[in-house]
Order: sequence, then C-alpha cells, then structure tokens
Amino acid sequence: MSTRTTVATIALLALAGWAQANGGTAAAAAPAAASAPVATPTAVTDADKPVCKTEKPMGSLIPKRICKTAAQWESEREQARKLMQDAQQRTGTSYGR
Repeated sequence: MSTRTTVATIALLALAGWAQANGGTAAAAAPAAASAPVATPTAVTDADKPVCKTEKPMGSLIPKRICKTAAQWESEREQARKLMQDAQQRTGTSYGR
C-alpha cells in the first residue's frame, strides 16, 4: 500500500469517527430534521465546548492540533500541578540523605 493511500485511508477513518461522535453527517441529519418536530436546542456550557491548542510534540518540528473540552484541559493541568508538587516534596525531604 502506498503512502498516499495509507494517508487517505487514515483521513477517511478519522473523518468517519468524527462524524459518528458528532451524531452523523449533515446529509444524514437533513432528512430526519425535515420529518421531526422542531426541538429546542440543548444548552452547551463553556466546559463542554472544545478548545483546540497547537503543540509541538517533543522531538518533532511538526505541530499537532489537540482538541479537548475546557474541563479536560483543566483536569490535565491540575494533574500536572499535583505531580510537580509531589515530586518537589519528595526530592526536598529525602534527596542526598
């Protein structure tokens, strides 16, 4: 399988996964919307909205776009803070003794 075919296959699989996670494609949703009664939109909180950041992975010059909800970013930041705090406390009390 050529590189071009592999990249195209991965892109299609990613797009299909994204469409499935977001309730299908717009074309599939259009017929259902025409026959269904008008629904009230659900409230989306700031914690549910995706926030995308561009980061360079270590050892790579190619940036990657990473999208998570605000709650996921906050949780990850809190875990990193706790990890650093624990490491500093451990090394401060037992290092070299």
